[in-house]
Amino acid sequence: MAGRWVQDFESVMQVHHSVWRKGAHRLALGGALLLALAPRAALAAASLDAATVPAGPAAAAECHRLAGEPYAPPAFAGVALDQIDPEAAIRACDAARLADPADPVLADLTGRAYQARGDFDRAWRYFEEAARRGNAYGKANLAWFYIEGTIGEQDVPRGIALLEDAAREGNSLAEYSLGLLYREGRAGVEPDAQKAIDWLTRAAAQGHAVAMYDLAIMLRDGTGVPMDGTASLAWLEKAAALGDTDSMAALGYAHEQGIGTPVDFIRAREWYARAADAHQIDAMTNLGRLYEAGEGGPQDYGRAYDLYRQAAEGGNPTAMANLANLYEFGLGTSADPKQAAFWLARAIMAGNADTLNQLVSSPQDFSAEVIRALQEFLQRRGLYAGKPDGLLNEATARGLEKLPGTEP
Repeated sequence: MAGRWVQDFESVMQVHHSVWRKGAHRLALGGALLLALAPRAALAAASLDAATVPAGPAAAAECHRLAGEPYAPPAFAGVALDQIDPEAAIRACDAARLADPADPVLADLTGRAYQARGDFDRAWRYFEEAARRGNAYGKANLAWFYIEGTIGEQDVPRGIALLEDAAREGNSLAEYSLGLLYREGRAGVEPDAQKAIDWLTRAAAQGHAVAMYDLAIMLRDGTGVPMDGTASLAWLEKAAALGDTDSMAALGYAHEQGIGTPVDFIRAREWYARAADAHQIDAMTNLGRLYEAGEGGPQDYGRAYDLYRQAAEGGNPTAMANLANLYEFGLGTSADPKQAAFWLARAIMAGNADTLNQLVSSPQDFSAEVIRALQEFLQRRGLYAGKPDGLLNEATARGLEKLPGTEP
């Protein structure tokens, strides 16, 4: 394979779920490879709030359709918070509450609709009403408002108490939330891997696909438990069957690396492709790498270029570096040192330390044309005052080292 080494976007245990948007529970997740995005179809166990199932008038059914809780049983898959159309959901849920103002489930869903709009005061009011009337989802959603101090001061103990209360009722969102708190040590909570495993296992057993994914990653990496690739693979398969795209990507990685299963590049391609078709940008990156290397099927630089380009434009720093490689060597696209330099710089700005280290420690791996274009890029940003001579000198290295964390 021509060019420098191709970066592998390895799945590490940084399941940084951007769990909440000002108090929202995990429904819009991001981060490194194999971070769980909310699946589009997942059913939870019937031990959750039975009232979650919409069986009333059309307005209530529409409120559930537009703002339903993910993983709620059994007829509605729910809607991720960042996928809610707030205005449509507010209209439907307000209408439903006019018909049945005492229904705590409708209060919770109305809270989600207002939370999606960014109206946290109203969201808090509806979550509080739902919790007061005994709705477990309302308690779990309200808990995050206290834990994060969304409105007013933080009250982490009160938030945890609400989560524990809802978890005692078998609510998988509360169980997952407790697992997340103890795994990450969020909001000053002391990290406790065993507690995290216990709560995630409870949520996963109820069909919570994101909990399955997180549990699988902890089992794979031996976080709080002995490493168990076979058990990890089993949870990933269950979550993928529920539509979790990050679990699909993780299965691709497991087959590629032989974690819990023999190495199988063909199966790796298949799982990466399923996740990539659902716009999982980290899977696009790794699938592009397999196409570039010709592993699991024919080598196809054009397909690699297309995948890297989509993933790079989606913010994946590894795809940015690999795309730069293709531009430099004219693989799958016309050679273009300025584009190569642009994407190398973008990769560094996005936190790709490997790219920065390779440029500084092994400048001979890069053409003089690309280094010259990088120097011109740095000049435009006021980070390099020397001559664009195509030599990665100390002044150029200092300029590159100032790029991480800067805006494109």
